[in-house]
Amino acid sequence: MGSPSDLAALGEALGLLHMYSINEKLAERGFRCHSQVGYDLSGVLAYCEDPNALAEFKDACSKMLDPQEISLWKESDLPMGLIHGDLYIDNALFENGKLQMLLDFEQ
Repeated sequence: MGSPSDLAALGEALGLLHMYSINEKLAERGFRCHSQVGYDLSGVLAYCEDPNALAEFKDACSKMLDPQEISLWKESDLPMGLIHGDLYIDNALFENGKLQMLLDFEQ
């Protein structure tokens, strides 16, 4: 468990990551859109429409995903930035109380 200042540093780092978009320069370094390596909301919705989709998965999605919120998301023009996905204190290296590195960018 991190101290409040450690958690604040993680939040600041996460905010900085979100400001970067996947551009040509980052793509050359191996950065990819999440939809290329996992399922984003579009992928989940498409899977739920597949006749072979697991009924339990479709049922869980119907309980979690509000159609009105999905509609708002589809209409939005949100910026795309870098995300970590599971950023927590064990995925960060600190030295002398200062954040030095974020770890575990598997995808």
